Amino acid sequence: MSAILQPLNKDKQELKLEYFHKLREERRPVVIPLRVNFLSSGRTAHVCTLDVSPTGARIHTAGHHFHPGDEILLQWRIERARARVVWVGEGFHRRSQVGIECLELHRVFWKEENLSAPEPAPKIKHRFRR
Repeated sequence: MSAILQPLNKDKQELKLEYFHKLREERRPVVIPLRVNFLSSGRTAHVCTLDVSPTGARIHTAGHHFHPGDEILLQWRIERARARVVWVGEGFHRRSQVGIECLELHRVFWKEENLSAPEPAPKIKHRFRR
């Protein structure tokens, strides 16, 4: 998901940045707690997603330091998938946000079938004594 300003196709002068903007429209707000292992240093961090797309996610870093190009291993429950940091938020409000792209799309664990909405809890009827 790196935004390099080069045409994707000589026939279409669509820029990669515009292409990735279209992917961004497919994002869904989903909060998933994740454990992140930094492959280069062995550090671990606990983060959570803010929104997800079929190819990546935006995560809240919870104060951990990420750098563009870092390769990380995401873990949710027992599932794991490799990813790469593609951008780190700038400015006061975005400092703690990071964009990642998944390197193993077949292992992405926030697909629709994995994140189906839980069934609503049954209603409880209250009985009072007289």
